[in-house]
Amino acid sequence: MSRRRNKGARRGAAADLIPGLALPERGVPRRVRVERELHQELVLALGGLRDPRIAVASITRVQLTDDLSYARVWVRAGIAGDGERVGMMRALKAATGRLRGQLGTALQLRKTPQLRFIYDEGIEAAERVEALLGEIRAEETARPDNDE
Repeated sequence: MSRRRNKGARRGAAADLIPGLALPERGVPRRVRVERELHQELVLALGGLRDPRIAVASITRVQLTDDLSYARVWVRAGIAGDGERVGMMRALKAATGRLRGQLGTALQLRKTPQLRFIYDEGIEAAERVEALLGEIRAEETARPDNDE
């Protein structure tokens, strides 16, 4: 446990100002705390990779299993394109071993979780829903009221 507390010291004054960065947090499950750290370390690790296909990747969410052995990592391309998406996902799959190695040294967990990268389609789905709602609103305003 002493390694965890020393790790919080490197965050500096930000840990005092932002309550979400304080370690350890009472009442927050360990899985959630490790997810936060895993997300931060993955962002740093992706920035250190030189593959141009990964340069457009951004991590949107990390979800760990309760036993911390598997991590689902949702990623998104900055400028979406199907060609970029496929290339980015292949590059991430190829870099999984290197990323796990960096995470193992940074997080100092007993067992580094297996990483599974999933493309996050949430923004496209939200845009489709918003477009459909816009069409419904346009139809309702164009339709005359027949309530009389």
